[in-house]
Amino acid sequence: MADTHEKKDEKKAEKATVDHKAPEHSHKTAEPVHKAVEPAPKAPEHAREPAPKAPEHAHKPAETAHKAPAAKALADETDKKLERIKAHPVKKVEAQPKAEAKADHMKAEKAAEPATEMKTPEPTGEPEAEIVEDAAEKKKEEKPRKKKGKKERRPHIKPVLATGVARAMALRRALKDKTPNFIRQDAYNYDRLGTSWRRPQGTHSKLRHHISYRINVVSIGYGGPNASKGLHPSGFREVLVHNPLELDRVDPKTMAARIAHGVGSRKRTMIEQRAQRKGIRVLNELQE
Repeated sequence: MADTHEKKDEKKAEKATVDHKAPEHSHKTAEPVHKAVEPAPKAPEHAREPAPKAPEHAHKPAETAHKAPAAKALADETDKKLERIKAHPVKKVEAQPKAEAKADHMKAEKAAEPATEMKTPEPTGEPEAEIVEDAAEKKKEEKPRKKKGKKERRPHIKPVLATGVARAMALRRALKDKTPNFIRQDAYNYDRLGTSWRRPQGTHSKLRHHISYRINVVSIGYGGPNASKGLHPSGFREVLVHNPLELDRVDPKTMAARIAHGVGSRKRTMIEQRAQRKGIRVLNELQE
């Protein structure tokens, strides 16, 4: 019995050594046996002909044989051109103006032409004609040209105002910016009426009754200070003048003259000249 046990142990040891040894073809992965290899499909008879062999130099392009010498030739040509440019640098020519270039061209043409002798005119017994200038032309040239337009503007004469009147004028200017533009009733409906203010007179007029949603009506609340009433924006009180004698009733410190629209140009110039001598300001002067 002991022998049988020993034999069994020896067989087990032999099996273990055999299992530990790797086969020589162990690095190759063997395909599983259970997979059946399918046979490759047969090609048709007309396709079984062997393909024509490509030439040995087929993988190389045809231009490779000429590339190397062509590149060398181009490099050599460029090197030669650079050497020529360095040896003979190009001079920069400065651009001449047209007038100078034309003058140089004319000089060159004259130098090329054969020299010709200038003939002096022979003296004659007849006297030379004298040039006579007109006196009128001389006067025209001597006279300076006058600029057309308005005459020189003189500084305006300012009034002498009392302190109370000066304050009232300043207050009136400030209030004028706040006062609305008063227009006539129904002026926005009928163009023939015009926008100039007229007092509403209808018995049932909404504007006369001061209905709140209507336009502004002239009333005492919009008035300015009493001291500035009736004065021109310059501060003078206007006096209407028809002839030069009426300027005697004009005070140059507080009053200014306004020439009536019916006065002719001759009388107007007379009024303006006398007003200038007396130091009176004319509000509608034409010489300004």
